[in-house]
Amino acid sequence: MGDVPELHSVLGRQLRRVGLTPAAPPEDVAKWRLFLQRVNAAYTDADQQQYLHDRAFDVSSAEMHRLTEELRKANDSQLALERDRLQAVFDSVSTGLVVLDGEARLVDLNQAAEQLLGVQAADHRAASLWSVLVMDEASALDLENACRANQLWTRPEILLGLRDGSTVPVSSQFTPLSSAAHGEAGGVLTLTDLTERKEAEFQTEWLASHDQLTGLMNRTAIFDRLTEALGRTRRFGVPCAVLFIDLDHFKLVNDTLGHAVGDELLIAAAKRLEKVVRRVDALGRFGGDEFIVVVERVNDIGVVDELAERIAATMRTSFALGPQGAELAYVSASIGTAISQPDSTAEDLLRDADLALYEAKRHGRDRAMAYDQALRRKVDERVRLERQLRQACDAGDLEVAFQPICSSADSTVVGFEAIVRWQRPGRGWMPQQELITLAEESGTIQRIGQFALERGVAFARSLQGRDGADQRFVSINVSALQIDREGLPEQIAGFMVRGLDSMPLPPGTLRLELTESALLSDPEESEVTVARLGELGVGVMLDDFGTGHGSLTNLRRFRLAGIKIDRSFSAQVRSSAEDRAIIKAVIDLGHALGADVIAEGVDDDDQRSTLTAMGCDALQGEVFSSPLPAEQALGTYSDLSRVRR
Repeated sequence: MGDVPELHSVLGRQLRRVGLTPAAPPEDVAKWRLFLQRVNAAYTDADQQQYLHDRAFDVSSAEMHRLTEELRKANDSQLALERDRLQAVFDSVSTGLVVLDGEARLVDLNQAAEQLLGVQAADHRAASLWSVLVMDEASALDLENACRANQLWTRPEILLGLRDGSTVPVSSQFTPLSSAAHGEAGGVLTLTDLTERKEAEFQTEWLASHDQLTGLMNRTAIFDRLTEALGRTRRFGVPCAVLFIDLDHFKLVNDTLGHAVGDELLIAAAKRLEKVVRRVDALGRFGGDEFIVVVERVNDIGVVDELAERIAATMRTSFALGPQGAELAYVSASIGTAISQPDSTAEDLLRDADLALYEAKRHGRDRAMAYDQALRRKVDERVRLERQLRQACDAGDLEVAFQPICSSADSTVVGFEAIVRWQRPGRGWMPQQELITLAEESGTIQRIGQFALERGVAFARSLQGRDGADQRFVSINVSALQIDREGLPEQIAGFMVRGLDSMPLPPGTLRLELTESALLSDPEESEVTVARLGELGVGVMLDDFGTGHGSLTNLRRFRLAGIKIDRSFSAQVRSSAEDRAIIKAVIDLGHALGADVIAEGVDDDDQRSTLTAMGCDALQGEVFSSPLPAEQALGTYSDLSRVRR
């Protein structure tokens, strides 16, 4: 069997175990040989496959190791990148992030948390959270429990105490990192600083309740404060009070020095008020140059009076305004006070204090007046009078009477004063000065003034064509509010040319009577107005001279047709040497200015003779005649006869 191939070692071992060898084949040698060849080939093939498998495994293992190493390196790089990204996000967010473990110990802090808490993460890792901040005990206990139980914990707003002793408002939330099922605890505590938001909210609330110019409470806030004070008044039975303050002559400062200086004055006035008003009282700007003080727990009305006096006193000192305080401004304060009643409302108390303020201004300003029932009755009466006056204007119930003005030399009529009169039903004629004051206060002065001008011009025209008409004049009182009105000369010119068939009025026939305060309140504007009236042939007389605060320097600016001495001097001309001296000075001044001097309010012969001896050019009063209706005045004096009582 020399041609038998060498058997596979494994096959040879198996044959020997059963007693067979290639040297001792079975009977059918050919089949035996074929069998051995197939089996041998199978073993050889299997051996080759195993070899190849082993080689492939060796190669695959090396490649796998290489690939695994490359993958590991790639994963490490990716993880490092992701870690860097997370750290960048962690540190860049504006919200403070504090990583805690299950015992509320610090694991890490981002930069925002470090800045907010004023600590460094490296110095406090593994330290208790309470070593860097403080919160109220209940919230702290809830947060610790949330850390241990892996539960969500939220506080929309909480005040944190920091290590430096300061506090900061924050919105806070604890979010667990994993569930309790994994046996882990801890999470992230977010701290959002609310300081800017709170400041913005405070600023918004401040702007809504404070005056932006002075920083005081505004009208709405002071009204609310008064309402609250009245609530406490009803609860505790102790009244409160309101002081209504108005700066006198503030408009003059605005008009002469400008609105910027006016604003500066308001700011300075507010600061002065803050110094004299008690801390427990409320101070606010009501609007314009008006201020309100709410005084609580008024056990003694003297407290209110003393406060009002302190306020008035502090305003009397000049204000240094403008650049380097170069502009000095002078104002005073008119003050109205009102004490609450058990049923008072805020509206009631403000109204009462405002009425008292109005009375303080009517009585000369720079003073305080208290509201009481007598004032209430007085105000109610004035309101009724104003209503009745308006009704009289609408119904045409006003009249214009004419009082003669007579020469002191021979008692002949040289002129008439047109006097508006109003006879209240059952009350008689209202004195002219009271009527004019009421008209100015009620806003009807323009209508009444226009009515007087129209009737006065008509009366002057009716004098024309009579004997000696060119020697007489008609004077008409003009209010300060009328002369301030633009177009007064044009308005008078319109009355003078009405009725084209009428003769024109000779120059000097018509005169306007103006008080010192009306003429000198704005000398420049008044000078222009007087000049325009002169071009129309209308003269100007200074009425009630001696009762105002006129400047002789300013009087020189005007070409006056006459000066009227106030009746208060005429009444005392016999008994008062001082009044006689004043009258003599006025007469000399009038003549020096080229003006006629007329004394009004001459009621008896003694006054007439004395004033005539002192040099008055003309006289007016009851010694000659009371004011007369137009027709009666024309009929009585058309012939220039002497007037006799």
